[in-house]
Amino acid sequence: MPVALEEMKELLKDQGNEIKGAVLEVKNAHKELDGRVAKIGDDIERHGKELSETKDAFQKQVDRVEKAESTLDQLVEKLATLPGRAANESKSLGQVCADSEVVKGYSGGNVKIADFKGSLFSQTKDVTSGAASAGELIEPVVRGGIIYDPEQGLTVRDLLTTLPIATNAIEWVQELLYTNNAAPKAEGATDPGKSDITFEKKSSTVKTVAHWMACSRQVLADARALRAFVDMRLRYGLKLKEEEQLLFGDGTGDNLLGLYPQATAYDTNLNKVGYTNVDQVRKVILQASMSGYPTTAIVMNPSDWAEIELLKTDDKAYLFSNPTNGAETRLWGKRVAESLSMTASNGVDTGGQFLAGAFGMAATLWDREEVSVRAAEQHGDFFIQGMVALLCEERLALTVERPAGLVKGNFVVV
Repeated sequence: MPVALEEMKELLKDQGNEIKGAVLEVKNAHKELDGRVAKIGDDIERHGKELSETKDAFQKQVDRVEKAESTLDQLVEKLATLPGRAANESKSLGQVCADSEVVKGYSGGNVKIADFKGSLFSQTKDVTSGAASAGELIEPVVRGGIIYDPEQGLTVRDLLTTLPIATNAIEWVQELLYTNNAAPKAEGATDPGKSDITFEKKSSTVKTVAHWMACSRQVLADARALRAFVDMRLRYGLKLKEEEQLLFGDGTGDNLLGLYPQATAYDTNLNKVGYTNVDQVRKVILQASMSGYPTTAIVMNPSDWAEIELLKTDDKAYLFSNPTNGAETRLWGKRVAESLSMTASNGVDTGGQFLAGAFGMAATLWDREEVSVRAAEQHGDFFIQGMVALLCEERLALTVERPAGLVKGNFVVV
């Protein structure tokens, strides 16, 4: 019996410990549950506050809408009470005309369809494009790009032999006079004579052709089209002056000595009575050929070339052109280079200028520095003014080694 009692006590003790552990777990679970309940309560309180604020804001917006609707209603009522407001003014002009009894019973002639006197329609001013009416509502169409003057064709440089150089001057030796005393010689006889050649040393210096313009930094940065335009127009202006210098530079100061001043004058004794410009061009080619230089091109004003192209036979057929054929302009098999730098015939007493010959053999164009465009702010007050100087320049020289290979003159006046 005592043994059984001890066993019972041990069993009860173990069960008590288990019960205590279970009770502890229940307490901990209850404590955790209380914490969750408290957190849920806090969330509910916070969300309730946010919901309340949202509701208040929504109500304010509703109040503003209701107030706006009320104001609009009042304006509509005031508009309806303005003097002269007819009941049919809610209709368009077309509706009023269509509903008019006059239109419904119209049988021809001139009638008055509707009267708008005293209405808002008749009280408004005329709608015009003037500043006092609808002028500010009219916007012009903006055309992109920049409109600039036409550019003439530049042809003279293409006729010449062009070579690069890396110095500032060109020197050459030119044959000045050649006396040829060659003759048949009999066996044992003395020499018939001595031939002579004299030479002359010549030189040409490199010249600079340049110009510039000013632009703002903002324009160059923001308008790429303008930047390209400036670059293009600068280059064209330089090339235009180059052509004038190549043809007519007088060699003084910083000017080139051009082709025309150095060319050989046309021998007018070659002309005959009744000669036309076409005949004269053929004699010009002959003169160059007789000097040993085959003509490659003729330079003249476009007006003089047009007169030649318009020449017709008695049957009204064109002599030197075909209006439907876009072939290269040629006369007597030679290229015609049109240049506005050449003086045109005035049709009265002055013939236009011409220049013909073997351009490639007679002269050389030397490129020291080809056309370049440079930008700089270091000019006067340009830096603080936000301006940029664009400088366009080239360096070149021209030598006419064989003046007899170029023939110049004026067309005959017919």
